Amino acid sequence: MLYIGGQLQRGDVLLAAIERSDLVPIPRTIELTLLHDDDLFAALAVGNVVEFGDERTKYRILKRYVPPGHAGAQGERVRRSIKVTGLMDSVADVATLRKRSVLLKATTIGSAYRACGAKVAIGTDFAIDRFASQIGECPTTAIARVLQEEAATITLDEKGQVHFPRLASLLAQDPVAETGMSSESVDFDLAVQAAVPMFYSTGPDGKLIHGRQQQGRAAEFVPMKTHRQLVNLSTVLVRTNVVKMSLARSVRAGQVIKDGDERRVILTAAHVYRSSAAGGGVASEAFSKYWLARLAQ
Repeated sequence: MLYIGGQLQRGDVLLAAIERSDLVPIPRTIELTLLHDDDLFAALAVGNVVEFGDERTKYRILKRYVPPGHAGAQGERVRRSIKVTGLMDSVADVATLRKRSVLLKATTIGSAYRACGAKVAIGTDFAIDRFASQIGECPTTAIARVLQEEAATITLDEKGQVHFPRLASLLAQDPVAETGMSSESVDFDLAVQAAVPMFYSTGPDGKLIHGRQQQGRAAEFVPMKTHRQLVNLSTVLVRTNVVKMSLARSVRAGQVIKDGDERRVILTAAHVYRSSAAGGGVASEAFSKYWLARLAQ
């Protein structure tokens, strides 16, 4: 279901929708393709809010445009469309450039997230020594930086509560779905070797501090980091494969899918609906697509 301006829209208005759940500071986004209407176009101004799904999740419009061409044709009548991109409204301010700095000491990542504009309840949380998001900076960058240094991520539960779990804890969950047989398509060891460096820094005494030292990896210097932070920087999720399954809008990034005999973490869950009225000779379809990952340490 789609609500615009608080009004439930007709079923034929929605031509396509892609809901995305990600392990990023803006954990939910949406892309909509709608049947063009002048009044509807005005109601979809940037900054306005639409609601989607039975749970009526609110999304703040970030982008609105009319694409070239048309969404489809019925007889001789060409039908135009409107494309809209939206961010989950309760955290959309975290993706806005700061007009004032956020500087915190002896706090938690959840408190920092809320100080940067998030209006959500915080579940799983952890302490951090300091947090800084400067004037002119997008807070998502500072949030992501802290999460990387703590080998943690951000997830959203079914009640809209935000959690900040450690990466290693994600695999302890029970799988929410199974692929049946392994579909892994990436050489994991080669991907880790190519994409995940080992880090080193210097201590207050000027001596070198090393993180996890492993052969065959690039070395990267980062200033003023502890051994623990350096180890955490090399603890990441590496994408292994992408699978397409039946539509399951309740499945979210951060949950686990059993791929063959192995558990894989969902990096991104995209829930897709397309109407045949969208054109292109494609029949109506609905499915979920998952980008899966393994933990590299």
